[in-house]
Amino acid sequence: MDIVYKNIPTYEGLYQATSNGEIYAMPKTWVTYRGGIRKHSGKFFKKVETKLGYLMVKLNKNGIPNTYLVHRLVALAFLPNPDNKSSVNHINGDKRDNRVENLEWCTHKENIEHSFKIGLGDIQTAINSTKRKIINIETNTVYESMTDAAKEAGISRRYLGMMLDGSRNNKTKLKYYK
Repeated sequence: MDIVYKNIPTYEGLYQATSNGEIYAMPKTWVTYRGGIRKHSGKFFKKVETKLGYLMVKLNKNGIPNTYLVHRLVALAFLPNPDNKSSVNHINGDKRDNRVENLEWCTHKENIEHSFKIGLGDIQTAINSTKRKIINIETNTVYESMTDAAKEAGISRRYLGMMLDGSRNNKTKLKYYK
């Protein structure tokens, strides 16, 4: 089967996703600040694996870098999303298999249900992870949810989760309550 290349939305002319799940930086020529000419012949990205096993790349536009999950970029480039669903599901359950035919748009709920259906998830773990309490070790205040703790701290729930899981420096006095 032939590999198809498609522009990644908002990065047209800079980056493309391929039907086999690769991300490609397109060739370009530019003038340096000293007036010299530089050329880049194009290349496939080296992907980095996240702690959760997904592959990610860093794209740059106008000097601003942004990190993206590869499966999401492939889905954005290739798969229509008429229902405006927010998540991308790996149909075969393999987080590293980012081929177009292995991806589909879904809701968060559908994604979780799919993981249980194919035997990847444990329902008790999912329930417990959504109900973990948080404690402020300075005031001994216990929050019933991460959302409540994040709201009190004035940060997003996602950022608090990254701090508690160690992927960001924890600048708060919040910890998981055991």
